[in-house]
This record gives sequence, C-alpha cells and structure tokens, in this order.
Amino acid sequence: MSDRFKIRQEETGMVRLFAIDPAAEPPLMSLERESESNEDDPPWPLRDALGADYLDSDFIELFDVADLGEMGLAGYLAEGLGIAARDIAEDRARIDEIRGRVLIVTSRAFGGFAQDLTPKAPLRWIATYREETAPASSEILTAQADGGTWKGAQPMTPTTQTFHADRATYWREHAWIAAVAMALGMGVLWAMGNPHVWTGAVGGLFAVAVRAFYLASDEANAEWVMTETDLSGPDNRHVRLAEIDKLRSIGSAVQIITRSGDKHLMKYIADRPRVVAEIEAAMARAGNAP
Repeated sequence: MSDRFKIRQEETGMVRLFAIDPAAEPPLMSLERESESNEDDPPWPLRDALGADYLDSDFIELFDVADLGEMGLAGYLAEGLGIAARDIAEDRARIDEIRGRVLIVTSRAFGGFAQDLTPKAPLRWIATYREETAPASSEILTAQADGGTWKGAQPMTPTTQTFHADRATYWREHAWIAAVAMALGMGVLWAMGNPHVWTGAVGGLFAVAVRAFYLASDEANAEWVMTETDLSGPDNRHVRLAEIDKLRSIGSAVQIITRSGDKHLMKYIADRPRVVAEIEAAMARAGNAP
C-alpha cells in the first residue's frame, strides 16, 4: 500500500524529503510545467507524481545530492532548513545512502490548501521533519561545492517539534497481535471440539494481516505537531498544552489526558520516554508544569 499524507490547511513548518528514482528522466521531474501546453493548468509531472492538488514551485527544491559537496544532505537539512540534529540522526543511515536527485517539499508549497498527498514512482518518501531552528543565515544559504556555487532554500519560521509514528513499531505490534489472535483462534476451536484446530491460527493471522495492511498508510505515517501552545494530530485532533492533565505510556502509545477528561493516543511511538519528556517540557514553558 502506497504512502499517503494528509495536509491540513493550517500546517506550517513541515519539511518532506523524497528521493527520486535515478532512472527517471530529468525533464520528467522538473520544477517547470510543460511550457508547450495551451491548457490553463498545464501538465506538471512532478506535481502528478506527488499526488498534490495544489503545489507552489517557489517552496519546493529539486537538486542532485552531489551538488551539496562536503556539506552533504544531512548537513543541508540541519543548516539550511533548521531540522533538529536528533531528528536527522534517527534517519542518518537512510539519508547517507541517497544518491542522485532529491525533492524537498515545504508546507508553504501547499498554499494553505488541505489535500491528500499520494506520492508514486519515481518519488520515494524518505522522511518528514519539522523545522526547529532558524537556518544558518538570514539570507539564502550558499554552499561551495566542487568549485561552484549551490543555493539552498530560503529560511522559514522556526517551530517546536513533530512526532512521527514508527513503522517498525507499527509492524512489531501487529505481529504480537497476530500471535495472540492465532492462539485465541486455535483455543476456541479446540474448546469447541473442532478437529481442524490449525484453521484458527490461519484465520487469526489473516484477519490481523488484512487490518494491518489496510491501515498502514494512515497509522504508520501519522504525525503529531507540537507548537509552543498546542499539540495537533491526525483526524483534526487538537489539544492545548495548558489543558493537558497527564501523560502516560500504554504499550507503544503515549496517552494524553486533558483536564476535561478527553483522551488521545499517539500511536506507535518508538521512543515514548523522550516524547513524554519533550511534551512535559513544552507544557512547562506554556505555564502548565506537570
């Protein structure tokens, strides 16, 4: 099942990184629309590959990683786009393996329009980040590479933090659920005296597998965005930091309980203690010390 991303109308400060299949022809993945078309909205293969309804080319970047020289892609993400070093470190192995061209899409490219992204080949989603600090310079970042000059993105407004569902955690939890479902299915058939006990395991595995693959594009890509005052998640969930009563870990999730009794789950979080600590620190800054 392909990746799918929900872009909220109020989204700001997000940076999405895509690798481009080296086999794709440069004209196919271009920042320019097809100039020979007479249509009001001429074809744009890059926008179509991203699956976007609206895209502003002024806020996307398309370049060859080799053009960055010694800075490297990880260095540009940190210095040019203000991504936190700890977030980059989690994906460092994948980032360092990227060769050829990459596409960087910022929140401003969507022009404040809510939409669903359904990227397809030759694009391959690598990671989604939130800017944490301002870029290295107030001017356009310039990196010297192989005796030439390469210009990066314009600086964007710093924000606080983003928390992503972890794919490995998602599949690991469903593996445990499948094991339990298989055991329960066999136990029920055994208790009923059914001689084909093994079919209970097959049924349990199939049911969990169908659910896991069906929901993967949404739940394994879920994002929670934290600003200085609010925490927003999938399906328009919104919590003010000042209204949070307590946080606790439940399995692979972080549960948020508000003073009014509302409960929200941040599912499939790999490093739950760190997430809880960062939310509590933000709560304290918002005047709601836990």
